[in-house]
Amino acid sequence: MDLAFDTVGGDTFAKTFPGVRIYGDIVTILEPSQNTVWKVPTSRNLRISLELMLTPRLQGLVTPQEHHGEIIA
Repeated sequence: MDLAFDTVGGDTFAKTFPGVRIYGDIVTILEPSQNTVWKVPTSRNLRISLELMLTPRLQGLVTPQEHHGEIIA
């Protein structure tokens, strides 16, 4: 697959690596485990993105918070 979106985390996050094409993308909404082995995603040049929708709220960023409200609406 070109892109994987991880909403489970843990072992599922790492088990996704081989299923993503070389130079593919993985987005996770969870913090990767400290035990995650990075050899497969590194050798496949996978791009790992971390998404936390709480960031605007935690950082006090009003405009992005409003945008998230629009997305949800």
